[in-house]
Amino acid sequence: ERVERAAKAEKATAPDELQAIRDAMGKADYRGAIRAAGQVQFDSLPEAKLKELLFVLVDAGERLDDASEEGIAGYSLAAEAGTRLVKLGSLEPPVQKGIARALWRRGHALGELNRSDEALSTYEDFFRRFADAKEPGIEWFVSRALVNKGALLSKLNKSDAALAAYDDALRHCAEDPEFREPIAKALHNKGYELWKVGREEEGVKAYDEVA
Repeated sequence: ERVERAAKAEKATAPDELQAIRDAMGKADYRGAIRAAGQVQFDSLPEAKLKELLFVLVDAGERLDDASEEGIAGYSLAAEAGTRLVKLGSLEPPVQKGIARALWRRGHALGELNRSDEALSTYEDFFRRFADAKEPGIEWFVSRALVNKGALLSKLNKSDAALAAYDDALRHCAEDPEFREPIAKALHNKGYELWKVGREEEGVKAYDEVA
């Protein structure tokens, strides 16, 4: 699809702001695509091109190491394109899921780089937008974001806040079979956190629930 888009764009007479991005993606130069996107003025783009940017930038970031600076830049630009789309009234599920994916990936990458304050800020932005979302594709990201938030708070020795995040994740998942992975992760992390603060018996119960 990228190759076909690039071929069509080459035939067009008018200059295309996204052509350099398409060319880089066609060559699997994902860092180059993200750098090219950083030169684009989002405010002047029509809705169709903003959607293309959102999806392409999330794709480019995921094809790089999650903890790379370029990946974080890609997710940030994707979220910016998504925010612009929302302001234009574009609220359809693929757009919302793309924004959720970009923010979740950005938070995870920042956490991997030990940039905890930025990661927590990203997750708070995520929750402001999607905490009450009911779409299946977005609910999974909400549950994982809560688990990741708990892990970050644990690293910062904020055990009470970490335990609250894990409990929020468990309530959000509500034992839905589709969320077995984040449920297991939340219970495992909760057990460790309880052990860390001297609440061993409660920790054992959390581990028993995982089993």
